[in-house]
Amino acid sequence: MNQKEKAFKIIETLENNGYEAFIIGGAIRDELLGLIPKDYDITTNAKPDEVKQVFSNFRIIDTGLKHGTVSIIFDDDFFEITTYRKDGIYEDCRRPKEIFYTESIIEDLSRRDFTCNAIAWNGREFIDPYGGIEDLKLGILQTVGDPNDRFREDALRMLRAVRIALEKNMFLHHNTRNSIIRNKNLLHQISRERIREEFNKIIFSNYGIKNLISLSLIDVIFPEIKEMFNVDQNNPYHIYDVGNHTIRSMNFYEGDDLSIKLALLFHDIGKIDTRTTDEDGIDHFYKHSLYSEIYAEKFLKKYKYDNQTIENVLILIRCHDIELFDVPSKKQIKKMLNLIGFENFEKLLIVKECDIKAQYSKYLNRLDNIKIIRNMMEEIKNENEAFSIKDLAINGDDLISFGLKEGKQIGMILNNVLELVIEDKLKNSKIDIMNYIHNLLDNA
Repeated sequence: MNQKEKAFKIIETLENNGYEAFIIGGAIRDELLGLIPKDYDITTNAKPDEVKQVFSNFRIIDTGLKHGTVSIIFDDDFFEITTYRKDGIYEDCRRPKEIFYTESIIEDLSRRDFTCNAIAWNGREFIDPYGGIEDLKLGILQTVGDPNDRFREDALRMLRAVRIALEKNMFLHHNTRNSIIRNKNLLHQISRERIREEFNKIIFSNYGIKNLISLSLIDVIFPEIKEMFNVDQNNPYHIYDVGNHTIRSMNFYEGDDLSIKLALLFHDIGKIDTRTTDEDGIDHFYKHSLYSEIYAEKFLKKYKYDNQTIENVLILIRCHDIELFDVPSKKQIKKMLNLIGFENFEKLLIVKECDIKAQYSKYLNRLDNIKIIRNMMEEIKNENEAFSIKDLAINGDDLISFGLKEGKQIGMILNNVLELVIEDKLKNSKIDIMNYIHNLLDNA
C-alpha cells in the first residue's frame, strides 16, 4: 500500500470501530491541486485513548497529547491522528491556552487557518463548509472567517499565507492581504526560530522577498532589505537598482542550498552605504562586500542560524566580488581552494554565475571563465592535486620524526611547502619534500 491507501485504511479501521475519521489539511489541498502530498494527517471524533486502543497493534507515539494528537507508525509511514477540537483563548499569538474536544467535524474545521486547509475527506465525501474547494479552483487563498481573528490567534499564519500562496501559485484575497498589512507587528510576538523557518521557505519562491515587502512584513523581519530598492546603479555592468538585481540573482538560482540563497539575498546589501559617483557620473561601491557581510551577520545571528550556515554565507559574500582571473590557471584556483575550500568555491562559482546573469546581458561573456574554472577544478579533484596542507605527501608527524619539535615551526614549514607545491616549484612527493626540508634546515 502507498501512503494514501494507508491513510484510508486508518480511516476505515476507525469507522469499523464506530468513529468518524477524515483526511484533513494540506494533503487534501495538494490532492485537489494535482500535487503529491508529503503526508496525510487524519482527524477523528475518537479521543486519544480510544485511538490508542483501536491501533494497539501499531507502534504509537504520543506526539501531542495536550493538543489531542497521537501518531501511529504504519509500516514505515508516520500518521498524525488528532481528535476534533475547539480552541480556547489565544494568549501569545501562537497557541491556544487550552483546547476542548468536540463531536463536530464542522466545529473542528472552523478553527483552521485558510479555507483550502479547512476541507475534510473520507474517500466518499468532502466536508467543505468554508468554500475551500472553490477557492482552490479560483486560485484564492483566504482565511477561515475574519482574517484579523485568525492572525491575532497565530501571527505566524501571516508568513504561512505568503509561503502557501507562492508555493501553490495562488493569490491572496484582498481581505486577507489587507489584514496582514494591518497586523504585521504581531510578528514581534513570534519566536525568531519560527520566523526563520518560514522565511527560509519563502526565499526559495520567485519574488518571495517582493511579497514580504509589498505586505510590509519585511518592515518587521529586516527592513534593511527594502532599502536596496532605493539604490540605483549607474554603472556599465548594471541596468537594475540593487534590490531588483538582487531578486533577479536569487531567481537565477534553481538549487536548494540555503547558504547560496542567503548569500545571493545579502551579497549587495552593503551598497546601501557605499555608493559614490565619479566625475563621469559612474557609480562605484567600493568595499561593499564588507558592509554586506556585516548586514548578513546581523540578520543571521538575529534569527539564530546555525554556526556552519553563518560561516558559509559570510564566506560567499566576502568573496563574491573577487575577480575570477582574466586567464584562469590552476595555480590561482588552488590558492582559492586553499582559502575557502572546495565546497565553498563550488558555491562561490554559482553565486558569481547568478550575479553575472542578473547584470547587463552585454557582459554575459564573463560566464565563459566560470566554465573554464569548473573544468580545471574537476581536473584538480580527479588528479588529487594538492591545494591544502592535508593534501601534501607529508604531515606534521613526518616532520617530528625528522627531528623537529611540535609547534609553530612545523606549521610554518608545511605552509611554505604547500605554497611551493601550488606554484609547481616543488613536487608533491615525500622524498622531494623531505629533501627540500633537509636543505632548508641545513641552510638555516
